[in-house]
Amino acid sequence: MAESHDGDGLGQFLRRAACTRLLTAAEERDLARRIERGDARAREHMIEANLLLVVSVAKRYRHPGIPLADLIQEGTIGLIRAVEKFDHRRGNRFSTYAVFLIRQYVARAVAEKSRLVRLPADANARLRRLQRLERDLRAQIGRAPTSAELAASLDMTRADVEHLRQIAAPVASLDEPAADGGAPLRDVLRDANAHDPFEALGDGRSVQALLDALSPRQRQVIVRRFGLGGSDAASPDAIALALGITRARVQQLESEALERMHRRLRPRDLPPGTSPALRLQALHESRRGGPDRAEAA
Repeated sequence: MAESHDGDGLGQFLRRAACTRLLTAAEERDLARRIERGDARAREHMIEANLLLVVSVAKRYRHPGIPLADLIQEGTIGLIRAVEKFDHRRGNRFSTYAVFLIRQYVARAVAEKSRLVRLPADANARLRRLQRLERDLRAQIGRAPTSAELAASLDMTRADVEHLRQIAAPVASLDEPAADGGAPLRDVLRDANAHDPFEALGDGRSVQALLDALSPRQRQVIVRRFGLGGSDAASPDAIALALGITRARVQQLESEALERMHRRLRPRDLPPGTSPALRLQALHESRRGGPDRAEAA
């Protein structure tokens, strides 16, 4: 679907570029001679007549995290550089020469602005070579190439290739939801250095013992809410529908049950600093090997 830029600066720029007449080869040579003599109007004319080329290149390098206007701006810098360096005596058309520099500036902008952590220019160059080769080899052999195959073709070590692949991986914010409308990633990613509260509950005080301390209705809510006994974890709305009570009542029963279980846990049962959230994690982990208890009222 075509984008609408009406009413903004980018839209005006695009309309101006589209209305500018393209130059003939003779006109390019004449303008190039005048530019050599320091004619500022000829320089401006050469730039304006090739803005459509900048727009064309920028659209091919579009990236979700970079506005099109930024890419056009970087491409225009490349165009200006091309105007300054163009040698009409070689017999080439200006667009043939300029497109190389325009692509270079736009590609550099994408590499620098599309990631949270900026990479050095040489690392970006090696990464682009790796990605280009990876696409080519995938098309040739019909599968994803190994790090060893890529290293042999690029004259790199396998460790260098794996490092480049690692830094090319997308960066995700810990505040992003793990799923649509779900909890943020920081709440669901496992901390390898954290104490495992489920293991701490194993020395004579099991999850089953904690469940036995609850009222039948509280136990039903906790078993369904955290997917104990091999069942899937259910939402408060689903539990309310199954038990014939309101969602608010489900949340109240869950809060009361967790508070009662919290009180029954003596300090020695869990490592120091263990938070209520980790106790909930212990209950959730019990789905893998927890009690197979019927949900009797």
